[in-house]
Amino acid sequence: KKENIVPLEEEHESTTHFVVMDKYGTVVSVTNTLSNFFGTGAYMEGFFLNNQLANFSNSPNQREPGKRSRTFMAPTILEKKGTEIMGIGSPGGNRIPQILTLVLDKYFHSNSALQDTVDESRFIFEKDYLYTENVLPFNVQKNLKEDGYNVIYKDSPVFYGGVQALVRDEKMNKINGAGDGRRNGSWKSN
Repeated sequence: KKENIVPLEEEHESTTHFVVMDKYGTVVSVTNTLSNFFGTGAYMEGFFLNNQLANFSNSPNQREPGKRSRTFMAPTILEKKGTEIMGIGSPGGNRIPQILTLVLDKYFHSNSALQDTVDESRFIFEKDYLYTENVLPFNVQKNLKEDGYNVIYKDSPVFYGGVQALVRDEKMNKINGAGDGRRNGSWKSN
């Protein structure tokens, strides 16, 4: 029954992402979520059960047999002109597409190091709100406000995701990575 669906806040902080890559270029990019912390709170045979049914809404994304709820998870594998292969992803709920777009655009268009790109400050647009990880200069805030945006400095690292990425340089046969400090991310290569 639709009236029994309780809308949840959009921010979920129980999602994680990891990337595994071997020396042959095989890549696995995985995003896992329970939706809310500890999901439903039910624990069975060593696992917490998620509460993904909460991601349905009254319409048009209503619960129906065989239908999957909406999700913003985006575990991604990319290849750059046969020279690099990348596995990347992030937690962050409905902000994941923006988070990954910021990181990928910067990495592929500015020749920045992967870790520097992941560490760079972020911003998030939601409706007419612009959330910033760092305080913007006054003139930039003024211009954005004149354009109708509500600029909000939000000092919450988990709000801006937790990008994990590995890149294999095909020519050098070398793996490089980045772990997002916003959620204590790390990476290792043997």
